[in-house]
Amino acid sequence: MPGRIVLSNTTWKILQDYLQEDRARLVAAYGAEHAGPLFLSESNQNAGQPISKWSITKIFDEIRDALGLPQLTPHKLRHLMLTHLMDNGLDLYEVSRYGRHRSAASTEIYLHLADSKLARQVNHIHEQQWQRLEMLFEQRKKRMEAPDVF
Repeated sequence: MPGRIVLSNTTWKILQDYLQEDRARLVAAYGAEHAGPLFLSESNQNAGQPISKWSITKIFDEIRDALGLPQLTPHKLRHLMLTHLMDNGLDLYEVSRYGRHRSAASTEIYLHLADSKLARQVNHIHEQQWQRLEMLFEQRKKRMEAPDVF
């Protein structure tokens, strides 16, 4: 479903850093200048190619585990975010647009999740975790910059 997406200022900064540093490095190294996908692989076999779903899941799991978060998947995180938006005053139509649902009927599930355990986990994930996440990105970046030792 084409359209715009909304990013937090923190997410926008992380994305800009990735585009200017990591993605630019991969494009230059592997000649992927016209690569359509935003995220490119850094693995030896697939460097410069679109990142795989498996790789995204692996990275997500590593970050989740390092942050000490409960068993969470990208899909559950999406549910958490949309529920959080509903809890904080966005109406069904706005959440439907943010979630890029074709129909507001798809968004109605979030109405009954407002008081659930899933919704309570949002507070655990929010601002305090961003600092830890930024630290992990910095550590990962330093590992990527470290010269290979044979």
